[in-house]
Amino acid sequence: MHDGPELTPNHLPPEIKQTEGAAAPPATDVTADLALGLEAATDRYEKQLIAAALDMTGNNVLQAAQILKIPRGTLRYKMARHGLHGGGSDGG
Repeated sequence: MHDGPELTPNHLPPEIKQTEGAAAPPATDVTADLALGLEAATDRYEKQLIAAALDMTGNNVLQAAQILKIPRGTLRYKMARHGLHGGGSDGG
């Protein structure tokens, strides 16, 4: 802890400090997606999110749309675009 009026990087523990010439962070799945390009990677991630929301709600499209914070009609459109099929439960 530091009691002075200003906190500087010198006050941080070594494991938090960023030093010049530090190694780059390890590659992540995001780095691998660069080969796909932005549109394809975005589509893939969108499909994964939609599938996860549908799975979480037992394929209830209305609840999945609420989780994803998009209109139900938009979710239906995106499901068709990605070849995803809900259980037909619209919740209303």
